[in-house]
Amino acid sequence: MSLGIFIVAGVKKTVKYYLLLIFLSISFLASAQLVKFQKLSMGDGLSDSRVRCIGQDRYGFMWLGTSHGLNIYDGTQFRHFFSDAEDSASIPGNDITKMVFQEDSIWLGTRLGLGLMNVVSKECKRIDLGTNFDVRTLFLEKDKSILWVGTSTGLIKYDIRSGKIQEFNTHNSNISHNTVRSLYKDTSGNLWVGTFDKLNKLSLNSTVFEVVDLKQDYNPKIKNDLVLSILPDDTTNDSILWIGTQTGLVHFNRFKREMRFFRDDNSKLVNSVSKTLLKASEHKLWIGTDFGLGEMNKDFDIQLHFHDPFNASSLANNTVWDVFEDDSGTMWFATNNGVSILSRNNNRFQFYPLVFNQANNVIGYEVRDMIEDSECNLWLATQSGVVKFNSEKQLKEIFNAEQALSKKLILNETRSVLEDREGKIWIATNGGVAVWNPLTKTLSHYTADFEAGSGLRSNYITGFFELDDQTILVNSYRGLHRKVEHNGLTGFEFIRNIPNVSAFHDQFLWSFKGSKLLKTNTKSFETFEEVDFRMNDKLFLKSILFSENDIVWLGVKNGLIKYDLGSKKYEFYEIKSNKTFSLINLLADDDGSIWASSSSALLKFSPKTKLFDIYPNGKEVPISRFVEDCCLKRSNGELIFGGQDGFIKFSPADVTKSNYRAPVKFTNLYISNKSISVGEKVKGKILLKKDISFTEDLELDYASGSFLIAFSSLHFGDRNGIRYAYRLEGEDYDWNYINSNVGQASYANLHAGKYKLRVKGTNNDGVWNPEEAVMNIRIHPPLLASPFFIVIYFILLVFIILAIFYYYSRQSEMRNQLKIIRLENQHAEDIDRSRQQFFTNISHELATPLSLIIGSIEKLGKASELKQKSKKYVQIIENNVRRLLWLNNQLFDFRKLENKSLSLKISEFEVVEFSNKVFGLFVDKAEQKNIAYTFISDMDHLLVKMDFRKLETILFNLLSNAFKFTPSGGTITLTIGSDDLESGNSMFISVKDSGVGLSEEDQQRIFERFYQSDDAKKMERGSGIGLSLVKEYAKMHEGKVVVNSQLGQGSEFKVFLSLQLDYDRSEPFSTGQDNSEPLLKPQTDVKIHDTIANESTGYPTILLVEDDKEIAEFIQFSLKDNYKFSVASNGKKAFQVIAETMPDLVISDVSMPEMDGIEFTKRFKSNSKTAHIPLILLTGKSEKEVQIAGFKNGADAYILKPFEIDLLEIRIENLLKDRVRFSQHMKIDRIAKPTEKSIVSADEKLLKQIVACIENFMTDSELNVEKICKETGVSHSTLYRKVKNLTGQNVNELIRTVRVRRAAQLLATKKFSVAEVMYETGFSNHSYFSKCFRKLYKVSPKEYIDHI
Repeated sequence: MSLGIFIVAGVKKTVKYYLLLIFLSISFLASAQLVKFQKLSMGDGLSDSRVRCIGQDRYGFMWLGTSHGLNIYDGTQFRHFFSDAEDSASIPGNDITKMVFQEDSIWLGTRLGLGLMNVVSKECKRIDLGTNFDVRTLFLEKDKSILWVGTSTGLIKYDIRSGKIQEFNTHNSNISHNTVRSLYKDTSGNLWVGTFDKLNKLSLNSTVFEVVDLKQDYNPKIKNDLVLSILPDDTTNDSILWIGTQTGLVHFNRFKREMRFFRDDNSKLVNSVSKTLLKASEHKLWIGTDFGLGEMNKDFDIQLHFHDPFNASSLANNTVWDVFEDDSGTMWFATNNGVSILSRNNNRFQFYPLVFNQANNVIGYEVRDMIEDSECNLWLATQSGVVKFNSEKQLKEIFNAEQALSKKLILNETRSVLEDREGKIWIATNGGVAVWNPLTKTLSHYTADFEAGSGLRSNYITGFFELDDQTILVNSYRGLHRKVEHNGLTGFEFIRNIPNVSAFHDQFLWSFKGSKLLKTNTKSFETFEEVDFRMNDKLFLKSILFSENDIVWLGVKNGLIKYDLGSKKYEFYEIKSNKTFSLINLLADDDGSIWASSSSALLKFSPKTKLFDIYPNGKEVPISRFVEDCCLKRSNGELIFGGQDGFIKFSPADVTKSNYRAPVKFTNLYISNKSISVGEKVKGKILLKKDISFTEDLELDYASGSFLIAFSSLHFGDRNGIRYAYRLEGEDYDWNYINSNVGQASYANLHAGKYKLRVKGTNNDGVWNPEEAVMNIRIHPPLLASPFFIVIYFILLVFIILAIFYYYSRQSEMRNQLKIIRLENQHAEDIDRSRQQFFTNISHELATPLSLIIGSIEKLGKASELKQKSKKYVQIIENNVRRLLWLNNQLFDFRKLENKSLSLKISEFEVVEFSNKVFGLFVDKAEQKNIAYTFISDMDHLLVKMDFRKLETILFNLLSNAFKFTPSGGTITLTIGSDDLESGNSMFISVKDSGVGLSEEDQQRIFERFYQSDDAKKMERGSGIGLSLVKEYAKMHEGKVVVNSQLGQGSEFKVFLSLQLDYDRSEPFSTGQDNSEPLLKPQTDVKIHDTIANESTGYPTILLVEDDKEIAEFIQFSLKDNYKFSVASNGKKAFQVIAETMPDLVISDVSMPEMDGIEFTKRFKSNSKTAHIPLILLTGKSEKEVQIAGFKNGADAYILKPFEIDLLEIRIENLLKDRVRFSQHMKIDRIAKPTEKSIVSADEKLLKQIVACIENFMTDSELNVEKICKETGVSHSTLYRKVKNLTGQNVNELIRTVRVRRAAQLLATKKFSVAEVMYETGFSNHSYFSKCFRKLYKVSPKEYIDHI
């Protein structure tokens, strides 16, 4: 009917609103009666659209037999089972005809045989029926011992326990036909069999059938009467049977043989073929036919349901093969086009569409506000005018821009409606205010007059409020107005702008601002803050509802606030869901429950339980979107919520819940987004040994610690109301809520350990099932978390705890010192500044006496009366004083650089000659190290104006570094040149060597103050400021330094200096050449290797280990009359000298390159050949720790620099005398000592016996305490006590000591390798052998051999 109306409306535009009236009227009347089916098809996962039978197992899963495969459905997905000729555990055939459930099994009838399917293992056992394989129907007796099988070739009685079969056919039992389509056994023990043509009865204990003709004389053209279904009218009293046949439905009294027929010619049935029957729990008889579904009540009245191609909620197909009612009361209908499902709670929420047709297009309107007037009429403010319905819900009037003048609005956009106390209807539009007077049937309009400056300030009206004194307030986009009467004319007076006004209550206008609830006094129109619900930064108030006892309900995002106006206290009730619900409408029903809507759902809050029920938009709430501030409670208690294309109306009392407790089952396991099936291997391991639904324990490798487990609430039909809560104990602190029909718990990167996944769910109405689905999950640890590593971690943890304890114990001490440290820091800074100033003053003061000493020494050195030996001392003094003065000058300049007060002292001098002089300072060192030392200049002479002392420092530092890092046999070249001699702008100095070179990192940092490369730290001492000064001096001369180096191939430092130096020409400068002499003088070095000061063999030999050549030369020169010397520059070279000549005494410096004095002393004294030789440590380090380390490693004396040569000579003499006396004493002791008489105690004898036993079994790595006890005849406790008393060791330690001492003996012979000695002494592990040996001898076996 409505379709026809739409077509006419498309043809003639002038009648479209009249058609809208009719359409709305029809929609309002029809919507309440509409039955809505849900559909499952191949698009949802069914293996075939032709569904033949439906059932439910004891766990709640649905099973669907189709013409192509068996399906199991969990509410979210299907799993399929097909016949496989090569798999004996598969179903016998794909065309499923009947299913009968028995505990954990399903009897499957197929066109290719009978099978017994296990619902847990999903394996099927095939039952051999011989040639009767075409199974058409099944019936299981109550005691579950006999299964009746109807086939196309006869009836079979199958004994389940014994497996025996008995056949009934037309040849042996008088059955009317061999094709059996229906079976039923009544309470009297009679078996009723429906065949191809008639009804048959097999009485108890009989083997011959009685035939009953149900067709009789009806429709003679049909020769047979196929009996398709047999059903008792009452399960407790089956005297009446319902029999579905090919020619109609029969109400059959089996005792009286009375029949009542329901056919297409005498009932509402449009098709007589009654394929399937079911008596539902609501006492309705469902009749599946070849054309439509019948629903018969107790009065035999039939309501029909058909497939409507234009209605997605209609029956899926008109051919109905099976009807089934599941545990929740949901009805299932098997059709030729999938399955239709009918929920018990259907049409609780009625949808009233508001649409019309224009140019063959169906157009919907948004409902924005609604009221009920004093006559119970319903007024709707919509996107296209106002619609009025009377109390009988019939459309009465429309107000819009297309209506006649009396009902014509200026613009169609309306936003709000209000009925005042006079009965007038106020309409808020985008074109001002419209007022309908129902008495005069007139419509008045009030619009903004922008030129007058008074009245409405905007035509965009948003709402109305009527005060207690009947004053009408009009709210617009530009502010709040008051209706005023002047000379009988209605006008409006602007009050003020109050945004977001939502309600009028108790003389106040209430509005929102973020999380603040504001109220405006309607007398003074002042706005006050009532309360600020600052629960979080993102809270915004959305809706408001005033209820009894001064309680205000406020809708917010994902929750509801209850606010008490009296106590000013509030409570927040959270909507626990994974979806977002912003409550934009609030209503209270007669029972005090709060109904709310978000844009996508209806919600009910119970103040008693403090819980929310959620009814999402969808099949049961068929509206696409709810609109803000559009709700109404009618006088009869009905609630209405408006939105897109219409509104939802319902009576809260009719919204009941199903009490069905839907079981929740696990349905799938995903690892790395891949579904895991039963028996499937993941990285070589089977995770699921049985179906996930029946798996209680799940073990996963650590690599599989990221997984997803799917679960489902087994309540079918409209599943939009299902909610889940899950929690993984050991990971989650609280429950996670899901508002979806699909349940999934996903976890990633779980730690190894044991977990328990707990899941609970609701039915379709949100009623929770307290019974949880539980799965124990164990994540195995990775290799690094294995027990072995856990022990290691525990040890580390203990260590860390001890360290932390130590740390915090130290903290208490440090806290007491913090205040002192703060004060000391300030004091230290003051002292540091004073020290630096003192350092500067001292450097300045030292310059004068050092200069005087140099002058005096020069005079003394020229005196002819000095002996040659005295001149040598004078030379040493002069060289070191000059060196001290040179260092003092550098330090003085360095201090000035820090203070940025260093300046140039310009003098004019010849730079080539000056550079050659500095070059000469290193000639002797070059000869000593066999270095090819070259000076190159591309000019004969060059007169420059520079600071020659700073140039001397540049040259000396560069050459000194070159000699440090160039090995013997290398090359060093000093080059003086000019980039442009003609212009005379600049010159360069290049020092190139073939030394160790610099890495890229070192080249970046080499000019930083105090930075030293790794090679510099290893080879010679230095301060780290030399190159820094070179760079600064070059800058001061308007030049730069460039380094070019490759690791292992040498370096070149090139200094560019400006010859056009910009300096203060008012300052005088020297022009003489005498002042440009280098401060340092050339010196002859003493040869380091094997230098013999006194060739006489009668003097003691002293090995002098010293890297400072002047110190070495001074000691030799001073003591050459009494001692013979060998010299080495470091500890490593000292051992080379010792290998050639064994000294009588050793003097060693501490700080040396390659091997320092402490390491040398340790190795020297640990060698049995040299341990007796006296050793004196000579150093400038006065630290106590260094002295302790020296004496600890065996040093005989420790003398600090500077030292007196006489003191050193006396210390040498005493040590040599002590050695002589000790040698004489040892000789006398050996000669004079009488032979001691050996007195051996019983304990000593036992100890010798034990040692002998160990030696006998030396090569046996398995030697232990038990074997020694057996060999010596001593008990374990006695052996342990004796060994402990005699040696201080336990037995195992004694065995290890004897083995190691024997190993030392064998190693000392140098005839065996370390490995051979290890196996000879019973050790099987090299690292353990080395560890034991080092513990006893303080060196490794290899080092032991080297020291012998």
